[in-house]
Amino acid sequence: MQATVKDGERPGRGFSMAELKEAGLDARTARKHGVPTDVWRDTRYDANVEQLKGIAKSVKESRKGEKKKAEPPAKRKATRKPTKKKSTKKKQKKRKK
Repeated sequence: MQATVKDGERPGRGFSMAELKEAGLDARTARKHGVPTDVWRDTRYDANVEQLKGIAKSVKESRKGEKKKAEPPAKRKATRKPTKKKSTKKKQKKRKK
């Protein structure tokens, strides 16, 4: 998967944000799935958009298999019995008068 620049004259570093948006992807999802992105590019080429639409379709299909909400982790059980807390007040000594 390679983005082209200057109407197919040379390979580019990655796909522009405009191309990703038109194909229905956002930058985070694209990077997560290994799609190279180039934030400095402003141009949009139809050949790149068509290439990204195929990728976007496969990304959306892979999302269907994922769980929508992950279950929270189970709480850990205590490994030892809690100890009694000792009082922190100092005992006052009685004075004999």
